[in-house]
Amino acid sequence: MNVKNPQAILRLKIVIIVLISFLILISLILISCHPQGKVEKLSTTPPVLYDALTNQPIPTTQQWLIPVNQFSSNAIETNLKLTELSKSLGEHAWLSPSSTFNNQSSQLHFYLDFGGQQSSRKDAEFYVLPICTNGTLTQACTSLSLQPTSTPIFNFNTANNTEYQAIQTNQSWHFYGHSDAYVLPVIHSQQLQFLVNAQIPTGYQNTWLRLSINENPITPKPSSFFLGRNKLTYFPFLLLFIPLLAAYLYRMDKGFQSYRNLSIGLLVCILFAIHSVIWDLHYMVLGCLLLSLAGVLYAFARSLYRLVYGIGALIIAGYAQQFYNGFNSAFLMQTGLIFLIGIGLFFRTPD
Repeated sequence: MNVKNPQAILRLKIVIIVLISFLILISLILISCHPQGKVEKLSTTPPVLYDALTNQPIPTTQQWLIPVNQFSSNAIETNLKLTELSKSLGEHAWLSPSSTFNNQSSQLHFYLDFGGQQSSRKDAEFYVLPICTNGTLTQACTSLSLQPTSTPIFNFNTANNTEYQAIQTNQSWHFYGHSDAYVLPVIHSQQLQFLVNAQIPTGYQNTWLRLSINENPITPKPSSFFLGRNKLTYFPFLLLFIPLLAAYLYRMDKGFQSYRNLSIGLLVCILFAIHSVIWDLHYMVLGCLLLSLAGVLYAFARSLYRLVYGIGALIIAGYAQQFYNGFNSAFLMQTGLIFLIGIGLFFRTPD
């Protein structure tokens, strides 16, 4: 190939950009797609749950596997006026062992998840009543959850927060689901129990039902630093690296090779530096910082700008897909401009 032929160079660039775009798309699809047997596995085996603050697994001593076969398909009648609160969810309810909690936050998070098979389109209903005992006083616990209910009874069903995988099309499915995150206030030396009942329609084979409790929020997967959104205290020092890099390259080159390179690189640098300041999501903050540095490298005609820009764009795309749960309009709104600018910089090489 004659490298001096502009048409040959253009065709080579097109082939490379198509190949890179294809590899990026395949990588993102592999990240987003769940293995085919994931729900099938979860329908029989409870997954590991984690403390959202420490990223440590929830101890088994803070989890109970509830025997599902004691529940029925009959509608559940609740009655909080009974003298014995342990009977307020009906005769088939399960009562957890009594536990005493002394923690620093004075809060307790609880979470129910479940898995199994079903050949019915009806939804299973779950009811939970936390019971607090302080001395001789026994009463339903109050809630600190973001979605308070009109009664102390927490109710949820398989219509929400549930994943399915077909066994036979339109006939039977594996499923795995969970409740919302609930929070209870905990008084020093207070004893706590959970009363659980469920209405399981005919056609359900619930393999397991689990109740988990923890001082901190509970999450089904370890939290990622890049998906956090608390303020990065050291970030202002990272921003200083942009003018320092520009000053170093200016001294090395004793000026600018091209004012066209300078104008394009400066616009890219300023645009993404502003984005890195206004965003609070870690992956956007650090990803845009790399894109801004790529603008500086472009201004001084350093070919390394492609690598730096590509790393920043992939960080943003990969974690945006996780943050927005797939390739949707929110994902495209956040990444579309970044990829368009990246393609433009790839074709518009510095002078």
